[in-house]
Amino acid sequence: MSTIWKVGVQAPARVVWLLTLIGLLLFLHTAAPTVRASGSTFIVDRTDDGGSGCNNKHCTLRGAIENANSSGTFNNIRFSKTINWALNPIILSASLPTITSQGTWIDGSNEDGALVYPVINANGVGDALVIAASDVTISNLSVYGAPASASDIHVLQRASLGLTTIDTIQIAYNWIGAPRNRTSCAALSSVNSAGVRVDA
Repeated sequence: MSTIWKVGVQAPARVVWLLTLIGLLLFLHTAAPTVRASGSTFIVDRTDDGGSGCNNKHCTLRGAIENANSSGTFNNIRFSKTINWALNPIILSASLPTITSQGTWIDGSNEDGALVYPVINANGVGDALVIAASDVTISNLSVYGAPASASDIHVLQRASLGLTTIDTIQIAYNWIGAPRNRTSCAALSSVNSAGVRVDA
């Protein structure tokens, strides 16, 4: 036999307590922030573009991306606090390795979290940063120097990679086409290049 609560009749205290608990749990579930999964963190502490991987704990940006690609998902790349990145740009000899690991986050901060705004000069060699994975974030960098028919940042076409989808790409708080410390507004990338290119 079911119980019917009539208007003006007080429900038992345990029912009120249960409903309150359910409401609190629902609130906490919806209010809780999304926590980003975290893998390894690679610290770039060389300004040159040589080397492969991170050797003897020293990393070029090229080496850090290679290591992130081979080290699972949701890895972070940061930049050493021992280098003045505004005065020591990374000048590429070739496009950086394509980012293929889900969740890679390259951020222009150091190991202590302070922003250092590294400068990446594509130097006319091709795309600077190439993305071929989901949940990738590129933030607080200066990226410029792509030649005509190339891009400072290029998100590849998913179909050409045999992937169902590439999504949730965040490109935020970057200086594209010129370094952050440049006083002129004139871009240094080719006028025929795409600052950020996103393939369909």
